[in-house]
Amino acid sequence: MLGNLLGWFYSAPPLRLAYRGLGELAIVLCIGLLIPGMGYLVTSGHIDQDGLLFIMPLMLYGLAFILSVEIPDMEADRLGNKWNWVARKGRGFGFTVTGTALLLATLFFLCYPWFTQRAYPLDFHFLGILSLLPLGAGWIGLVRRPVEKLPATRVVYGIMIALTTFCILADGYLIFLILILRGYQV
Repeated sequence: MLGNLLGWFYSAPPLRLAYRGLGELAIVLCIGLLIPGMGYLVTSGHIDQDGLLFIMPLMLYGLAFILSVEIPDMEADRLGNKWNWVARKGRGFGFTVTGTALLLATLFFLCYPWFTQRAYPLDFHFLGILSLLPLGAGWIGLVRRPVEKLPATRVVYGIMIALTTFCILADGYLIFLILILRGYQV
């Protein structure tokens, strides 16, 4: 229900979160916390440390996603009084935060095994390698930081393609692990 309310009030009155600089928070909570958390709850029957493990990188990917889709719309958002982060702070800010969020998500996957004693059936380093796809695209945006709409939109296309590819590959890897752990022949 909270996800539905956040989605509805992202742009609907009276809250209109996207017009008040809170749309990014709503999207990060929905994409990074509520949707995967609900999926984990439904499949496992409970929420535990394992389920919460991916929350931080998924929230960072959610932040990278929402800022990326705001970048091409900056002028229209300003004209429509939609004061999201990119409309207020500019495309350069959007590319900087996007690249930084993607770097932090990748570092999570690469460094997490060093900070835990617990053994997990998945290889975080493999997810870290896969996450180099969106990181590379995000860093192109961070280095170039185009301010004009057309070049910025081209960079955003690259980021979105890389994020989508990462999600498909990571999901495939997780499905593969589930099949292996349940003893199916692959």
